[in-house]
Amino acid sequence: RREKRLSRLILCIRRFKMVLKETDFVSPNNNNNDQGEVAAAADSQEKSDLVLLPGPGIRCSRCECDTQKNSQRKISRVCAICLGQYESGDTVVWSSNHECQHVFHEKCIIRWLMR
Repeated sequence: RREKRLSRLILCIRRFKMVLKETDFVSPNNNNNDQGEVAAAADSQEKSDLVLLPGPGIRCSRCECDTQKNSQRKISRVCAICLGQYESGDTVVWSSNHECQHVFHEKCIIRWLMR
């Protein structure tokens, strides 16, 4: 039963996740995304970088994300669950709900939802 629940969860989040690359990290002064919103205060971070991600509820395949510049947002570099900073190579996940601004490490959200 637990394996079935985990399989369904992984299936649900597969379109709302991406592996971060160095080019996904931007400075707060970088204006390449005028429409982006900062989901959390950048000045509370050890590093001043933000992460450029698709907007809430936007499905992601790397090629779709790259072509949908108007639907991108800048978010805090911090996971909403563990409060650890995102690094290049981390897999992050966001909600399919267009109202939810939160972003998580994939491992953190899976562990949280499997409780």
